[in-house]
Amino acid sequence: MGIDNHLKVIKEGVFGRDVRQAIHDGIKQAYTDATIERGNTDMEVAKARGSFETLGNRFEDITERIQSITNGAPKGTFGSLSELQQSKPDGDTNIYLTTDNGHWNYYNGSAWVSGGTYQATVIKDGEITDRMLKNSYAYGTPGKNKFNKFSVTDGYYVDPSTGNLLSAAGNSVSEFIEVESNQIYQYTNLGTGAFYDKDKTFIKGTPNIAGWNLTPTPQTAFYVRVSCQNTKLGIAQIEKGSVATEYEPYTQIFELKSTELADLSGTKGLISYTEIIVKKDGSGDFVSPKLANDSITDASYNKRYNIIIHPGEYTEINWTPKDFVNLIGTDRDKVILKGELPQTATDVEITPASTINLIYNNDLENLTITCRNMRYPVHDDGGGTDKIRNVKNCKFIHYGNQAVRDYRKNNNLPAGDVWASENAYGSGVNSGDVVKYKDCVFVGTVNAWGTHNNEHYEKPAYIEHDNCEFILDAYDNPEFHNSIGIASMGSGNKDKIVFKGCRANGTIKYFYIGTDTIRRQDSKAEFEISGYNNDLAVEVQLDGERYIPVFKDECHNVVALENILKGQAVCFDKDKKHVRKMLPTDNKALFAGIALNDISAQSHGDVKFKGYLEKEDLNLSQANFGDNVVVGHDSLLMIGAGEAVGICLGYNQIKIF
Repeated sequence: MGIDNHLKVIKEGVFGRDVRQAIHDGIKQAYTDATIERGNTDMEVAKARGSFETLGNRFEDITERIQSITNGAPKGTFGSLSELQQSKPDGDTNIYLTTDNGHWNYYNGSAWVSGGTYQATVIKDGEITDRMLKNSYAYGTPGKNKFNKFSVTDGYYVDPSTGNLLSAAGNSVSEFIEVESNQIYQYTNLGTGAFYDKDKTFIKGTPNIAGWNLTPTPQTAFYVRVSCQNTKLGIAQIEKGSVATEYEPYTQIFELKSTELADLSGTKGLISYTEIIVKKDGSGDFVSPKLANDSITDASYNKRYNIIIHPGEYTEINWTPKDFVNLIGTDRDKVILKGELPQTATDVEITPASTINLIYNNDLENLTITCRNMRYPVHDDGGGTDKIRNVKNCKFIHYGNQAVRDYRKNNNLPAGDVWASENAYGSGVNSGDVVKYKDCVFVGTVNAWGTHNNEHYEKPAYIEHDNCEFILDAYDNPEFHNSIGIASMGSGNKDKIVFKGCRANGTIKYFYIGTDTIRRQDSKAEFEISGYNNDLAVEVQLDGERYIPVFKDECHNVVALENILKGQAVCFDKDKKHVRKMLPTDNKALFAGIALNDISAQSHGDVKFKGYLEKEDLNLSQANFGDNVVVGHDSLLMIGAGEAVGICLGYNQIKIF
C-alpha cells in the first residue's frame, strides 16, 4: 500500500488504534520510498548539506578548507589531539601535527580530525639539539648583565619625572627590562632611569639611576628603563646584587621550538656554525687549516665557521684566520700548528713571522701551536675594537731564536738584531676587547705570555686566565726570570687582568712603555691585576711608581684601631675584624698581615697575609735568598731570628706566610 492510502486512513479513520497504525505504516513507507526505491536522493541531500543552507555552500566550504591544507605547511605541533582540541576549541583553517602519533590534523567545521600520518618526521619542541642539525646553533646562556645595547632606542633619554622618552642626540634608551621588586641592582655607566609596574605604568624615576645602587627597587616595580650615552653603550651594565662587578656582554636564553627556528634566526640574532673538516690524509674537506680558511668567503657575526682540525703537523706560517672563523683541534697533544724558520733566516724574515696572527674575532681550542726562529707562535694584536676571543685547552711553545744567534757567531757573521721577545703568546689588546684563556699552558724562553694595551682607548679591555700555567724555560740565564710580561702603553683606561687558579715558575714583570699619548694618566699602572687561588709574584717596574695587586684570597679588609703605615705588620685585636700594630712579642698566630697602604685609625684598609711582596715595598733591600723575615720593634719587617712571617726567595720577592 502506498503512502497516499496511509494518509487516507489517518484522515478518515474512526478508531484510534487504526489511526496510530496508519501513522506508523506511513512513516515507514515514506522512509522506504526515500532511501531504497528512489536511490536515497532526497534524504542524502538533507544529510549532506548539514548546517549549511544549500549543498553548494557546503561544497564551497570544503573546497576552501582543502586548498588551505594543501597550500600550507603545518602551523604548529601539539602533544596529542586532545591538547589541540583544548588549545583551539573553535578551530581554524590551518593544519597541526600531533607528536604522539605523527598525524596531521584539520578542522572539519565542527571538530578536529586526523588526516593520517604526516609525510615529514615530527620533532617535539625542545628536542632540537646541535647534533640534529647540519649546522649547530648557539641560542645563548643567561648572563648577569640585563642591559642589551643592541635593543636600545637611539636619540632619546628617559624623562625621570614622567617615564616618557624625550629627544636627546647622542643618547639611547633601553627596552623595558624586567626586574624583581624590592631588590638591589647595580647600574653602571648609565644615566636617567624610571621604574614601571607590570602594565608598564610609570611608578617613579631618577635623574641618576646609579643612585639606586644601594636602594631596593620599588615594591610594585616590574620593569626599568634607563638612558645611556652612546659612547658608553659597550660598558653599560645592570646586574642584581649589592656589588658592581666586571663588565660582561649581555646574553639571554632563547626557547628553541621546531616551528620557530627560522624566526629566531632572523629576529634573535641566532648564530650558525658551519664545520669544515681538515685531515692531512685528504679524507676531509681540506688538508690544512690555512687552505680551509682561504676557502671561506661569507663568514659573518651570524654565520660563523669552525675549522675542525684532526691530528697531524701543519707547517704553514704567518697566516691570519678570517673574522668569525675558529680553529678547533680534536686532540691538543696531536694537533700541532708548527712554525719554524731555518737558522740562516735574516732579521727581516724573523721579526714579522709568527705561526698564526690573530686580529679578528677568533677562538682557539684543543691546539698545540709552536715556533722556532720566529716572532711568536701566536701574534694576537691589531685589528678593530670590541673583539671577543676565547682560548681553551691550548698549549703554546716558543723554542727560542738562539740557534740563529749561534749560527751567526759560529760563522763570523754580524750579530744583527734577532727578535728577543720570545713569548709563547704575544698579545696586544684594544678598546673594549674581551679575551679569556682557560686550561692553557704557555712555555717561553723570555716570557711565557705577554700583553700590552694600546693608546687612546674609549673603553677598558678585559683579560682573564682561568687555570692556566706559565712556564719560563730559561732559568739557566739569570737575566730572564719573568714568566709573564704586562706592559702599560697609555690606554687612558683601567684595563683589567684577572688570574684564577693560575701558577707560574717565574714572576710577573709589570712595566711601562713610554708613548707620546695625549691620554696618559697620573698612574702608569693602567692594568688592574686581580684574582684568587694563584701562586703569582709581581715585579713592578713602572718608572719608580709602586703598585701592589690585590688578590682576594691573599688579603683581609680590616679596621685599624690606630694609625698604621704602609709596610707595617698588624695583628688581630679583639676579633678578626680589628687590627693594631704587631709587636715582636705578639703571638705569631695573631698575625693578620702587612698593610698595603697607610690606614688611619677607625678606617678600613687592606692587609696582605700570604703571597708575595717586593723588598722595595718592605724596606728590605739587603735581604738575600733564604733570609727569614720577622717583625721589628717599629712593626716594620726586618731580617733576623725569631718567629718568621716571611722568607726571601730572590728576585726581590718576599713570600709572606
